[in-house]
Amino acid sequence: FKTAEWKAFLLVYGPAFLLHAIPPEYYKNFKDLSDLYSLLLNRTTSHEDIRRIRKLSTRFVRQYQYLFYTQFNNMGTNVDNLPRLQVCTLQPHSLLHLADDVENWGPASTFAQWLPE
Repeated sequence: FKTAEWKAFLLVYGPAFLLHAIPPEYYKNFKDLSDLYSLLLNRTTSHEDIRRIRKLSTRFVRQYQYLFYTQFNNMGTNVDNLPRLQVCTLQPHSLLHLADDVENWGPASTFAQWLPE
């Protein structure tokens, strides 16, 4: 997939197609990411937008960690966290810094690398 296709899935198709296709907690997590991305696409950003970016990114990462890491590790008798460690990559963690980045440098559309991709 190219960036434009991921963008279309994240903002348009995914929210509609996944609404009743995945469990509610997974959909809510996906929708938080979709809403976060939508906010980041704005050409201007208010203080309220930055507050919302911070809230959405924090909630998304915490829930992501729970859904795809903690919950799976607690399902079996294996309490070793290593089997699911591969889902805890730098990309989800980097979302926690987006509000600060937007606060320091302005709207993500001014510093993001979406166009070259």
